Amino acid sequence: MGAPRIDAAAASWREAATLAHGIAPRAPLASGGVRWAGRGGPSGWMTAVERRGATAADRSRSEREQTGARVDRVARMTAEERGLAGLDPPVSRGEMLAAVPGLDPRTNSAQGGTPHGFRGLTVAGRRAVRDGAGLMAADPGTVVFLTATLPPDVAETCTREQLARFQSRLLFFVRRALVAVGLEPLAVLVAEIHPHRRTLAGGPIVHWHAAIRGRNDPGDPWGLPLAQWRRVVSQAHRSAFGHHRRDWRGCRVEAARQDPGRYLSKYLSKGSSDPGRFKGTQWERCIPRQWWSWTGELRALVQGARWRPPSGFLRHCCRWRDDLQAAELAESGEIVVGDGMTVGVWFRWRDLGALVLALESWALEEDWREGQIRGGPSG
Repeated sequence: MGAPRIDAAAASWREAATLAHGIAPRAPLASGGVRWAGRGGPSGWMTAVERRGATAADRSRSEREQTGARVDRVARMTAEERGLAGLDPPVSRGEMLAAVPGLDPRTNSAQGGTPHGFRGLTVAGRRAVRDGAGLMAADPGTVVFLTATLPPDVAETCTREQLARFQSRLLFFVRRALVAVGLEPLAVLVAEIHPHRRTLAGGPIVHWHAAIRGRNDPGDPWGLPLAQWRRVVSQAHRSAFGHHRRDWRGCRVEAARQDPGRYLSKYLSKGSSDPGRFKGTQWERCIPRQWWSWTGELRALVQGARWRPPSGFLRHCCRWRDDLQAAELAESGEIVVGDGMTVGVWFRWRDLGALVLALESWALEEDWREGQIRGGPSG
């Protein structure tokens, strides 16, 4: 029924990944050469970034990262594990990291010392939301859209801890309600600063948009009635803020009438919430620590459907980028970071069939090139 169709969509992207890695031989990359790296997923998005051979600085950074990972792994050993390994009695993780030159245990290198949330939705978050919504789009007529907005009086006094708890508990209660009625708990949500509403004091109000698998088949009745969805929101509200929700403005649930990816896409742009402007103000307590979340079941499906395109295929797509767009096989654009620096190209395939056509085109080009290298077919 519905669940197998989503599984089939994930399997189809996995098959494309297998095809991409076995469709043509890949020549070894010479030291210091140029190669293309990127990722693809079930949303149809694919990235292509040109990279040159690793420099001494790159290798040095990689070695430090590996050292830090080994130190962290040893720091998490139990006393018994350390004894079996012949190591001294355990010391604190901070002491071990402080003993490694160049590492500062007080900061999170992934965030550069910046508190979580003020950079908005990350690149990895946007990719996860797109891929999750892309898989759910394989089952039209089975998805519901849930919107939950904080009441103004709660937004006036909420803390970042309460916002984080509400988001995590909302997903928890959604998952529990779906499992209780026999539905596979597939859900992904995105937080956003409401573009039109503010508190009486002028503070931002956060609301959440979620795409949720509401039934197994378009012909089935919906698994949860409206009253049950309100109960889910109320349970999360009480868990985070200590009281039942009384104001239901800004909260609704409706059957999806459009692709889940398109529905959520308007909340994925970098400037949709612009949380950085609230940092250092009295309203920074109103900014979520994380701008998206999903259930573990959807995460497993997405990870199984993701793939790493071969360097040669990415190079082929960038070379024939205009032709791919003219044939309406894919949209594309430049990947821009920092102060307008272009680092690569993104593609969005029209569908899985368009990707397979591009792979076959690459295979033909590789076969032709191989024939040229060997002198071509004999007379």
